[in-house]
Amino acid sequence: MRYNDQMPRCQFSSKKRDLLPENEIAEGVFQCPGGPHFPGCLGSEIYVRVTGGVLFDYFEKSMDLAAKNFERKNPKEFPTELWLGYRGRTVSNSARTSFQIYISTERPMYWHLRQLTHEAFHRVCSTTLKGNWVDEMLAETFAMTKLCDIEPGFQSEHDIGTFKARSAGKQISIEELQNWDLQNRHYGADNGFYNKAYLCGEQLVKVCGWQRFAKLVNYNSDIEKWLQTLSPSMQLSVRKILSL
Repeated sequence: MRYNDQMPRCQFSSKKRDLLPENEIAEGVFQCPGGPHFPGCLGSEIYVRVTGGVLFDYFEKSMDLAAKNFERKNPKEFPTELWLGYRGRTVSNSARTSFQIYISTERPMYWHLRQLTHEAFHRVCSTTLKGNWVDEMLAETFAMTKLCDIEPGFQSEHDIGTFKARSAGKQISIEELQNWDLQNRHYGADNGFYNKAYLCGEQLVKVCGWQRFAKLVNYNSDIEKWLQTLSPSMQLSVRKILSL
């Protein structure tokens, strides 16, 4: 993974603006000054560039695992920086030649790993960063299914997280998930949608197996085209799960 010393992007401003070199208050540590250059941001939040350690190592492993599971090339030729911020997110420049991945500092270690696995899918597999519910279902199911393949020591936390995700996912209907407005996400309030995405993905994996489920990534979120690759009985079960 290469680095090009990108500036972090403010995660609270209504404008997509990067911090400036003079906002670096220590090596790799940036503090946002807030408005008026960053409208809507109160300022003072801290962003930290991650260049080594447990999180960095885990992220590289999760990128490799995503490439293997979805039969994709690990895009190491493009710079990808890892940042501690406030919202799990993958962003890029307009040419999609450099990327930044953020994880929330307000969560325990297990959640860091879960966010990193989710964002690793987006970095390796997503063709757009605008998002859609199918893409999020693939990312969240990958994170929840494969996290312990990388870090088995978190199995107990993962079992609890999986139980909570299933329970919370039942509170969101499939129609609500399919109409999820990803361009106007409300961080924290949208957790139920991510849980529903995982719940649907888990059910699809039970019906058609992980390998067939993972092939959905090849159809640019077109469920109908993917369905044609499944047996009639599997198609029937998938349609029932997704209310198609």
